[in-house]
Amino acid sequence: MISYAQNFEDVMLARVFAGRDSGFYVDVGAADPVNLSVTKWFYDLGWSGLNIEPNKQLFDRLAADRAARHQSGLRCWRHCVESPVPRAGRRRALVVRRPRQA
Repeated sequence: MISYAQNFEDVMLARVFAGRDSGFYVDVGAADPVNLSVTKWFYDLGWSGLNIEPNKQLFDRLAADRAARHQSGLRCWRHCVESPVPRAGRRRALVVRRPRQA
């Protein structure tokens, strides 16, 4: 297996999902469709998913590269905010809000 991810996350996930040739993933901060991609290996295997990327140039490359199959993309830019979510450890979460109607 070729790892496309930075720290072999795709290899570790492939071991968890061994034997599954289809599935659905959510990639937050998807970035480049090949370089340092955690989902490229799964996409090539036949999986589909939701790719979330705020950078317009990276989003456009991702959309062009993964347009062949059922992929959803969300370019979260102006309407993504960091919002406190009540959880253990008081971590923050990315929340997508719809723009307010004027």
